[in-house]
Amino acid sequence: MLNASCVRGTRSSDGCGRYFSPAKEIDVLRVALVATSYPLEENPSPPLGVTYVAAAFEATGAEVRIFDYIVTRYSPEKISEQLKNFQPDAVGATSVTMNFYEAQNILRDVKSCNPEIITIMGGPHVSFAAVETLRQYPEIDLIV
Repeated sequence: MLNASCVRGTRSSDGCGRYFSPAKEIDVLRVALVATSYPLEENPSPPLGVTYVAAAFEATGAEVRIFDYIVTRYSPEKISEQLKNFQPDAVGATSVTMNFYEAQNILRDVKSCNPEIITIMGGPHVSFAAVETLRQYPEIDLIV
């Protein structure tokens, strides 16, 4: 049994770290991964990086869904419905500088739907400025 469903904790003394305390025991971690669009891309391509992350989660026994907003347009109503149907424990998004604000807004909407969902962001943009990103955007819980 995996103890992975958590609630958001308080910020650490440096003002950006967060901690999580166990809320309940769950059998299978449910993870939703968000594929965000690139504003300058003329020919969208499959979200290869997101599928690699999905495969890694699945290899640990997690149940994974990819919310693909590359081909279909994002809307707060759409993600609200997807979250309601899948009920993930965590939602992850990747970002580069060109789509950071889209990814950040999506994670903000996730927190609006359910503040107990752990939100994760990865990619070069946030990896370069992890501490600043966590300080400025409280809707992002973890950076990988």
